[in-house]
Amino acid sequence: MTQAEPSLLEQRAAAQDPGLTPAAQSQSADEVVKLAYDAAVKYLAQQDVSFGNLRNRATWLVTAAGVFASLAASVGAFNLDSTKGLVAPSWLRIALVIDVALIGITVVLVVWPVNRWIYGPSASALLEDQGRDETTVRRDATESLCEHIEANAVKYGWRATALSIGYLLLVLEVLAILLGQLIQ
Repeated sequence: MTQAEPSLLEQRAAAQDPGLTPAAQSQSADEVVKLAYDAAVKYLAQQDVSFGNLRNRATWLVTAAGVFASLAASVGAFNLDSTKGLVAPSWLRIALVIDVALIGITVVLVVWPVNRWIYGPSASALLEDQGRDETTVRRDATESLCEHIEANAVKYGWRATALSIGYLLLVLEVLAILLGQLIQ
């Protein structure tokens, strides 16, 4: 019976430490799987924190939009009575209302509950693997977590884009208020 030729990794390991046995190599592979599993769990936790921060920024966006809308009203942007001062053009009033409404929509898109957001490993799924080799369970769990990381990233990504659009709309709101003051 012929013995299989050692892999390149085994040859390199043997060259570095001739006393390294295949059992020691598998132990280091187990450590790599543990590192990968821990990294995936930490990454999911970071995604959750980032998502919470995104939602907090969205609430500040709608607050700022409301403050600027109040400012616009106080400087006469919504004045309809010419006896009480200058009347802003109707297109400006309509543009401000539409702008604030669009900001509200972007905020709702960001803070809307997420379906199937994964926060970490499923304890029940891990218990289903009871009796299997720990390294295999960790490897399977890590692969599953990596898929969920990608799915979470997609959900986060379009919400971050919506928030960026909301910021742009806030800038347009401020510009419309300033333009309205210049026109009057």
